[in-house]
Amino acid sequence: AEIGSGGVCAESHMNGETAACLVQRTPEEQLSEGCRAALPEKEEAKGLYGIYWKDGKRELDEDEVGELVGDELDTYLRWIKRKKGKKTDRGKERDYAVRTAKKAAASKQIVAKAEEAARAAKQAGEGAKAQQEAAMKAAEAAAADAVATDMTKTLKPFTRSNIKAFAAQAVKQVKDEL
Repeated sequence: AEIGSGGVCAESHMNGETAACLVQRTPEEQLSEGCRAALPEKEEAKGLYGIYWKDGKRELDEDEVGELVGDELDTYLRWIKRKKGKKTDRGKERDYAVRTAKKAAASKQIVAKAEEAARAAKQAGEGAKAQQEAAMKAAEAAAADAVATDMTKTLKPFTRSNIKAFAAQAVKQVKDEL
């Protein structure tokens, strides 16, 4: 049914890509029961790349390092040595670029959360001071959350003046809306 006329992989079947379409590109929910039963079993993710680094490289805690064996342990230890070693100019520039990009993305999210809070306060009929306070609380919470969820620990805590600026920007944006 999947490779027949009108099936989800009909066009791929004509192009000789039947297996890739059925196994890789098509979600299992779109396949018939018989086709799902014929698919190979998915292997459970394991190891350094399958579990710990699937969302990006990060330092592992002692328990996680203890689970690594052989080549994966060697790879991890070499990576740690290189990471903790002397930085080249290229490495410093890359680290700066990553930190700057992360800070910009986090700032954008913080302003959006503060804007949501200020907008809700405005819709509730509260005054400018209450809107500012709501935006400030939301910005503080979002900033703390951004730092806490940063798995690579490259995002440093935001200063009080940064958070005030985010809240002020959010209130200004809400104020400028029609």
